[in-house]
Amino acid sequence: MAYEISFSKVIYYIFSIILVCSLAYFVCKYLYKDRKVLDKNILKRNFFNNNFERKLEIKERLFVGRNREIILLKADKKEYILGINGDNFYKIDTILDEDDNNE
Repeated sequence: MAYEISFSKVIYYIFSIILVCSLAYFVCKYLYKDRKVLDKNILKRNFFNNNFERKLEIKERLFVGRNREIILLKADKKEYILGINGDNFYKIDTILDEDDNNE
């Protein structure tokens, strides 16, 4: 026994799919707009400087094994030597910028 689908059910299913896709589109668009507002608030909190440059910079990276590395990270006027092991970060040492030592 074959299952028959009427023309009205096909139109109903197509309309339902179009409705769900359009609702998903508008919800994503709304959430993206809210995300932009959040990003502007983050910028106002001074995570970035006036030129919108990042304050963190990875200067060197040394892989010492599987999922293990040592990085030299510059943040503002300090440099940090960090050890990374999988999901864990360990601060090995802190180095002041040379310009601060001369003042």
